[in-house]
Amino acid sequence: SAALEAKGEKMAKCDFDPPQARLSQHLKDVRLIRKLAGEIGAGTPLSETHQTLLERAEALGLGESDNAAVIEALRRRNL
Repeated sequence: SAALEAKGEKMAKCDFDPPQARLSQHLKDVRLIRKLAGEIGAGTPLSETHQTLLERAEALGLGESDNAAVIEALRRRNL
């Protein structure tokens, strides 16, 4: 997929800086999508999980890093 081609190597190498697209901006967009979906009564279960992972990564201090840093939310989930 295009996303894997764009971000897969960055994730594998933990190469998150400089960012192509900031994780915090990505999180803002996902929150907006979920808010608008909620206003029309549409469920967004995958986006809910996506938001949770982005929030965990942001809590790890990765908000200004490339959005590929979301992988760290999974890598560090049991630490």
